[in-house]
Amino acid sequence: MLTYRVILPILFFGILILATNAPADPKRIASLNLCTDELLLSLADPGQIVSLTWLAREESLSAFYEPVRLYHQNNGRASDVIPLNPDVVFLSEFSPASTVDLLETFGIRTVVIPEPRETKQLLENIKAMSSAIDQVEKGEQLIAHFSSRLDSIIEHKNKGPISALLLSPGIASFGSSSVKIEILKLLNIRVLNQEKPSLANRYLSIEELARSSPDFLIIDKYSGEYPSVSEEMLRHPLIKSSFNTIEVEAKDWLCSTNKLINNIEHINSKIGHYRNRSQLNRELKANG
Repeated sequence: MLTYRVILPILFFGILILATNAPADPKRIASLNLCTDELLLSLADPGQIVSLTWLAREESLSAFYEPVRLYHQNNGRASDVIPLNPDVVFLSEFSPASTVDLLETFGIRTVVIPEPRETKQLLENIKAMSSAIDQVEKGEQLIAHFSSRLDSIIEHKNKGPISALLLSPGIASFGSSSVKIEILKLLNIRVLNQEKPSLANRYLSIEELARSSPDFLIIDKYSGEYPSVSEEMLRHPLIKSSFNTIEVEAKDWLCSTNKLINNIEHINSKIGHYRNRSQLNRELKANG
């Protein structure tokens, strides 16, 4: 049986696509990973998509939770989409090899999209997917839009380095993705999670937060009808009164895709707002 496969290995120069007899215009496309769901929804025509993961329907996790209700839902398994006879299926680099093998056994082309380690690779992922689904023009537009917004944010970044600690619910510090850290550094933001291993990937008490002395706490906010107790802890009055806090939509940067630029823009704007307010307060005190 003829099989198709696209392999996207991470190389120093980006992503290399190796394709064999791939259909020029895939009309039936499926995704088995939340992050490939997100990219696919940004690039494909609605009529091209035949299945997305159940995670894409979760308001707290997905930036596209409303429109995805129109599509078939899968649980990330090959068996969920094989009956749909897709032309191509997108997976992450963490998808089981058995999933890829089973899809190829049925002659279904697979495309593995790697987790980007830097902004350049994020843009290469957009280029790779847009090429694979015959949406090159959309891909170019998305890359241009992302790059333009990033350039504008960097141009208007705040002067002088500041420190930030990235937190998720439960006052849990997490070592954020390298793409986020790379962009935050471009904005003169020191990410304490990366600089101090003792602050990464663990729960932190309020006392530990105070000792770390960040200029800002950047806190994940999960949208949803029923917020959890761990989320409410991060909104504790003591945290609000003791730290400069910036809440960001978790769903906009759970995946390192073009959507994370929304949070980067928000963070830069809020830091500028805090600094302008502090400057005004100092001037008012100086003038009596």
